[in-house]
Amino acid sequence: MAAKEKGTDSNYGKSIDLFQETSLPDDIIKNIKHGKSFAIDIGGSLAKLAYISNVPSRRRTVSYSEISSNIPPSVNPTKHDTPELISSSIPQSPSKRRYTTGGQDASEQTVSGRVSHPDSGCDSSARLHFIKFETKYIESCMDFVRHHIMGRNNCRPKVIKATGGGAFKYKHLIENQLGLTVDKEDEMACLINGCNFLLRHIPNEAFIYNKTMIPEYDFQKREDNIFPYLLVNIGSGVSILKVESDTLFTRVAGTSMGGGTFWGLGSLLTSAEGFDELLELAVDGNHRNVDMLVKDIYGGDYDTIGLPGDLTASSFGKTVRATKDGDSRASFAQCDVAKSLLHMISNDIGQIAYLVARLHDLNRVYFGGFFIRGHPTTMHTISFAINYWSSGAVQALFLRHEGYLGVVGAFLKGIAAADVERYSWGENYVRSSGLQRCPSQTTFDTLELDRIDEPLVPLPDLVDASNALGDVDLSVSESDCRYWLDLFRSSSLDSVSRLADQCRDLKILDLPDRLRSFNNTFIKVLDELSEKPFIHGRLTIARLYDIRTQCLSETGLHEVYSAAIWRNIEEQLGTFPAQQTTNQRRLLDELLETDVSLRFPNELHKWEDLLSSGRLHKVLVVPNGFVGGLSNSVMSLVRSLLLRDIQVTVVGNSYPSEYCLTYIDLVDLLRRLAERDPVFRHAVPMETGVGSVCLDLSRIGSQLAELCPRLDLVVLLGQERAILSNYSARFRCPSLKLARITDPWIARKLDVPIDSPVMRLDLP
Repeated sequence: MAAKEKGTDSNYGKSIDLFQETSLPDDIIKNIKHGKSFAIDIGGSLAKLAYISNVPSRRRTVSYSEISSNIPPSVNPTKHDTPELISSSIPQSPSKRRYTTGGQDASEQTVSGRVSHPDSGCDSSARLHFIKFETKYIESCMDFVRHHIMGRNNCRPKVIKATGGGAFKYKHLIENQLGLTVDKEDEMACLINGCNFLLRHIPNEAFIYNKTMIPEYDFQKREDNIFPYLLVNIGSGVSILKVESDTLFTRVAGTSMGGGTFWGLGSLLTSAEGFDELLELAVDGNHRNVDMLVKDIYGGDYDTIGLPGDLTASSFGKTVRATKDGDSRASFAQCDVAKSLLHMISNDIGQIAYLVARLHDLNRVYFGGFFIRGHPTTMHTISFAINYWSSGAVQALFLRHEGYLGVVGAFLKGIAAADVERYSWGENYVRSSGLQRCPSQTTFDTLELDRIDEPLVPLPDLVDASNALGDVDLSVSESDCRYWLDLFRSSSLDSVSRLADQCRDLKILDLPDRLRSFNNTFIKVLDELSEKPFIHGRLTIARLYDIRTQCLSETGLHEVYSAAIWRNIEEQLGTFPAQQTTNQRRLLDELLETDVSLRFPNELHKWEDLLSSGRLHKVLVVPNGFVGGLSNSVMSLVRSLLLRDIQVTVVGNSYPSEYCLTYIDLVDLLRRLAERDPVFRHAVPMETGVGSVCLDLSRIGSQLAELCPRLDLVVLLGQERAILSNYSARFRCPSLKLARITDPWIARKLDVPIDSPVMRLDLP
């Protein structure tokens, strides 16, 4: 039941609260009791609230060998001291990250220091929360926020940044309800600030829409240089802004024919009661029944001046022939009238936007505002208009999160720029609503961004990472999309069952609840992706793994998975041979479980020549999948390189994920191995900066990148996920890719037999 506005009912004293009348309110506005740096954007129809909070991070500060097998419930973990983790004889990552020590800032401690931490061995990290709802619920929202923050003392916020027209209208309400000072920010400046942030930090933020293509949504790759561009903001009217830098933008054009025109005329010409109802009415309409076309005048194409017959010559042109008896509107279907009106407004906006782009020599034109909101019909008409007028030279670009531009920008105004730009930010797909969720369909939309503790940059020696299998858009092929969604759905159930069996002896009281929650959450996301593959940007194998990892994290299972991986490694440590071979053929035979001299004679010959050339001084080893005997095989290869006096850097993920070893556990593994063989003391452990199952070397932690300039060799090895994102990658140095291919889809794409090894040595 929708909440009523204050004053519309004499029983309002019962404290009508939208956030209590809808299901799972605390799950929508999550962790607000720890929120700070609030911001709000209040428009005529929609309002957006923003805040930042600290959430338990997936980054661990303690190796599993130091954690008790009694893993606590996922809520309200206690803290305790931990012994020193890493032997001083092992070279350390120079990372000096912020760790929580009993609530105190421990910024000067490295991971090798003594820290207090939750029993899971994790610290906390920042998360940005953005919630969008109808403006008529603003008072209920303020009541909800006040209830959760009024009880604070020294950590209570004092100011709330506000933008939009409602920043003036609701100023006194906000100040009286929350006891905060409203600091109003310029609406256009906030829009630009928010747009720059999303384009710079969020992959697949921008897209081209074409309903005649497969897929309809063509998501664009994130670019380092986002300037210059045009932002066409379509609200009641239209403002066109030229953006040249973070601080330089100019309103260069505009028109009064915007969303307000569409809504106003639609209200006069149809019985639609709201903006969204009018848009839905237009979906089923045929503008040709209302508009006069070129062929209606000339009987076909007007070839002399290049006008096709189906081109609109006069919007609403056919209505002049309507009978004057009674109500002329009865002669035309309302859906056709709505479609004609939508075309008229969109075509004018598209033509003006193209002319302005041409005038300023720009080819990047982003469209946003209340008029858009991801509605396919609106995006199609605008895309058609700008494509027609520019003869395909300019494409209309839309934004997945365009509804949040203003509140993102206002929020950023409230915190130091350095606090944003020194990190990277990743979209939490599990906690975000995704594309095409109109207010008429849901009470709330949400967007949540997790902070990544350092900027993500390309590996310096990476030349090209395009054409990666892990980044293939699965929605191009219905069969590919169905295959991977079904595979993840079935493997999710299997892995959950295996995990339950592996953890029977661990004292995890709420494990069944965690498993059930994970399965329900992940299956729900997969169902959404089955219906709308575009909802979180390009649907790729790597993204599916990321979503599953986020589901594990949100339901408190990522630590349990990591515990299972470490248990497997400890079992393998007991079988790690004291006397190992340095023969490369035998090492590769064990790693790939094949006779490489027969399967890959040319690659083996090139590898042996490279090793004996004396050119290898700095090698980066990127392992993936520490299961079975793989950990021993990987470390045997590392040992053979160390014995040649080669500096070997081995990476581990910064955050736990399925199948992958974390940096802190990698350090502990090397320490254990160094007790058996001192040569492992010279291995350099580093963290990737991310927690992805499919590591993308074009987005790694800046500290790893800084310590890996001018490499002599990159080694990618392990299970097939090790090469999903990097098999076709080209480097300035040699690269060795080793994996076993067990998936039939991947085998087909690589043109190799199922359950076969891959060995590929690329020389620049």
